[in-house]
Amino acid sequence: MENSNDNLVIRQLESSDFDDMMEVWTKAELKHTPSPEDYKQRFENEIQNPNIHYVGAEVDGRIVGLMITTSDGRKGWLNRLAVLPEYQRRGLAEKMMLESERILKEKGINVFACLIYEDNDMSIPLVYKLGYKGHEKVVYFSKRLNKHKKTGNTGDCNSDKN
Repeated sequence: MENSNDNLVIRQLESSDFDDMMEVWTKAELKHTPSPEDYKQRFENEIQNPNIHYVGAEVDGRIVGLMITTSDGRKGWLNRLAVLPEYQRRGLAEKMMLESERILKEKGINVFACLIYEDNDMSIPLVYKLGYKGHEKVVYFSKRLNKHKKTGNTGDCNSDKN
């Protein structure tokens, strides 16, 4: 495979991209990939929400990377960044992050944040490169109210720990 991004399009994902999105998350070995059965309706609802943007990297008509960008009106979050292994280290993640930042800036949001596992050796250097600062003393807490009956998992991940 050539190392070119000539046919790269960064765009918002649509309903028809769901299967490709799940494939990217699975093949990129994203931690806590939701099951398609649990996530399909949530995805359909979220792509209609003006504060949630699924940003995708498409090469030759195939979704090869994606991330979720959300905002609360004050802060923007860049989440669940994943790129197919054969397309990693080509600048796609950086392009998607910059597009996500552009979307947030258009909304008047000037604070961007992301949560990254400490063992993610590809994402951490990228966010530093883009000017993000780490906050080592911040502890992440969450409370999940909607557990799925089939798996006992939340819609966000396959673990009750997150």
